[in-house]
Amino acid sequence: MNVRAVVIAVALSQVGVRLLAIENPGTDVVVNRGRNITNSRVIEIDASRGPYPQLLLSLDDPWMTNPVVFHDLGKPLSVELPERDGQHNLFMRFADANGKPVEPIIFKVIELDTIPPVVEITSPTNSAVTDQGFVHVQATVFDPLTKYRAIPRGYRRVSTWINGERFWDRNGSSIDIPRFNVEDGTNRISIVAIDEASNRTEAVVQWVVNLAADTIPPVLSDINLHPDRTGKVILPDDPEVEVMGHLDDSNAIVTASVNGRDPVRMNVILDKKLPPTFVRLIPLDEGENSLVLSAIDGAGNANDYKYTVVRSNRY
Repeated sequence: MNVRAVVIAVALSQVGVRLLAIENPGTDVVVNRGRNITNSRVIEIDASRGPYPQLLLSLDDPWMTNPVVFHDLGKPLSVELPERDGQHNLFMRFADANGKPVEPIIFKVIELDTIPPVVEITSPTNSAVTDQGFVHVQATVFDPLTKYRAIPRGYRRVSTWINGERFWDRNGSSIDIPRFNVEDGTNRISIVAIDEASNRTEAVVQWVVNLAADTIPPVLSDINLHPDRTGKVILPDDPEVEVMGHLDDSNAIVTASVNGRDPVRMNVILDKKLPPTFVRLIPLDEGENSLVLSAIDGAGNANDYKYTVVRSNRY
């Protein structure tokens, strides 16, 4: 039992009230349809399953010195919470027809949260024009504790959707999608965040993509394949090789194809301190291999880099 629960239990014992349990489930009383958080000051209490005709209720008063008396328990009851976000304590007791308490106290905690989540899209910028078929989406999403929009220290659950699809990969308060596919013409990104109290925030950016304006193919550099004087890359007799290098277009796709097989997509690492880097383990056949690295951007501009790679047991 925490300190707060002990204080409440002691206070109630001093006035001769028997408390069965802190956070008593109170199966005969359902508060806010079973949810312990709300964004509405007016909450619903259902005491229709109770064994007595009256319900006594006090807000944030464990002594229940001046409780509100509800007589008609056959329909949902409405209770208005104070104008203060945060936790509120509800103390309730059933009473007989004469208003005499006849049941132990039922204690419930409900949190009032009227502050919507914060959603700020930092990339791409609104009304921008680009010639790329991919964009780097970056945003900040979190559920603040107060109206001052400070990022909370503790974890507060918030559900996020991007263009109507649930997004699960939020890291803390950050959304970072290095490659978000877009189409030629006007594009729109909508990020919606909903907190546990059902407060909702949406942020939207729009920009224009003009793929026809991009005529320059992406360039690969610093590739770790080094041909000898015969033009061949001689490697140890291993079944795969790690191929890596840099590219000048962070939105480009890099693929590798060995001996005419279907290309595989390389992993691209984006680091603010380094140029975009592509890397992947590529399987090789025994003997001589034809390896083609291809870089293509969203406008369809492409560059190919061809290598003859030899698995040699005389390396």
